[in-house]
Amino acid sequence: RTVSMMWCWPGSCPAKLAVEHADPGAESFLESAGRGLVLELGIGAPQTQFGLRKAGRTVFCDIRVGRHVFECDGELKYDDAKVLWEEKRRQDFITGFKLGMSRITYHDIFAGRAQARARLLREYADTEARFGSDISDLAAYAVHRRPRAA
Repeated sequence: RTVSMMWCWPGSCPAKLAVEHADPGAESFLESAGRGLVLELGIGAPQTQFGLRKAGRTVFCDIRVGRHVFECDGELKYDDAKVLWEEKRRQDFITGFKLGMSRITYHDIFAGRAQARARLLREYADTEARFGSDISDLAAYAVHRRPRAA
């Protein structure tokens, strides 16, 4: 209701999309807004919090469609070199399953939406051309996150 009253405010369109397409798997506003952006691509229904486990390591990807994951990144996350290094290792782990990956930032949501859509479609198409879209081979590695307590 509140978002509908802000129809002329800067950034109100992405906020409205985030509310309309809210998903209990989203862990932040940026993940909800990113899911709205992925829905705009028309490539299929996004899955939030897609989990993978192998050799004692478990990771959850923000958004997945087919064999492509979309990670929503806030800038503060990367202020520390150690955090940046761990995120690089995490990306290597995820893409080691023959999954493509795109990054979605606040700029993509609020300032560069048209350019972001074009880039995300190119990256998704590249993943589909290289690996297809079927994830049945990942069933043995899939992890389902338990819903958080309200």
